[in-house]
Amino acid sequence: MRTLVVSTSYPRFSGDAGGHFVAAQVARFAARGEAVEVVAPGCAPQFEDRGPVRIHWAGGVRGFGWPGVESRFRTAPLPTLLGLAEGSVRITQVLERLTAKASPSDLRIVAHWLVPSVSPWLLRVSPALPVAGYAHGADVRFLRRLPAFLRTRWLRRILARARELHFASASLRDALLDAVTDSALRREFEHRACVTLPELAMPSARPGVAEREARRARIQARRGDLLVIALGRLVPDKGYRWAVDAVATMRSAHLVVVGDGPSRPHLERRARDLGARVTFLGQLDREEALAWLAAADVLVHPSLVEAAPTVVREARELGIPVVAAEAGDVASWAARDDGIRCVAADPRHIARELERFARVPA
Repeated sequence: MRTLVVSTSYPRFSGDAGGHFVAAQVARFAARGEAVEVVAPGCAPQFEDRGPVRIHWAGGVRGFGWPGVESRFRTAPLPTLLGLAEGSVRITQVLERLTAKASPSDLRIVAHWLVPSVSPWLLRVSPALPVAGYAHGADVRFLRRLPAFLRTRWLRRILARARELHFASASLRDALLDAVTDSALRREFEHRACVTLPELAMPSARPGVAEREARRARIQARRGDLLVIALGRLVPDKGYRWAVDAVATMRSAHLVVVGDGPSRPHLERRARDLGARVTFLGQLDREEALAWLAAADVLVHPSLVEAAPTVVREARELGIPVVAAEAGDVASWAARDDGIRCVAADPRHIARELERFARVPA
């Protein structure tokens, strides 16, 4: 069986966190003995063989990749649109070539992000080929913003191509279903839609006490300080300003921010102005970022725009407690996991919950 994975995001190098959950799924397919090929934008057009997996890079560097299409469009709309157009044309060409003469018995397509991976990229691919579509968040937000008649038309095109619809969270699935006004279309979506958590590959080794203390020393955290970590893209929607404000009110807390993005200069100025103990480590490779996460006492994740936040799942896999805003499926996770505390996205509430952790020995 050949499996063709189409994604708008895929790790460009070892340690790149972009699309790591897609790479984890690809690794699982390859481990089962499937012949896997990946089609993704973000690098200059070329082939790349990584062990048993072949990657077809499709250009579109200016449109796709970190810190995400939405953030790129806000800061540089024209270059982003040109990059999206370039990548889309090349991806369509690659898909046509790879699927030519293929039969449903020997090829399946796994498409991450319903928009644009399922539509329009697959419109020129044989409708007989089985397609599984995966929705992650930005695609659902895009569909919900469309006028009702355009949304209905686009959803019908998606259903015409995808036999399976996998949503990263129940909240994503329900949000899209709530926006479907056509009763027949809604019934068809309900029939095909299911919730499938994105794949998660975690390192086997965990830092010991000595390594944890060494990392604290590197950022000059005071002995006894609560080491709080925030990890992700530094964009306004993630709400990291509330984490900075919360730590600024605490007597014995040190915040480590792992990640980069357009909000970083503002966050750094705010931390200085408030006298908050905050260390910005910038963008790290995934293994190093997870090592810092494992060295922390608590993860703070105040984002209000989420589906199934990977960093929350990573923290719990590492045994790190989480203070998070109620977004996506986080509240339902918290109902089953005492290590996740949901609070209002407000510095006072975040600080109050963090103070509880500060009073409990590690």
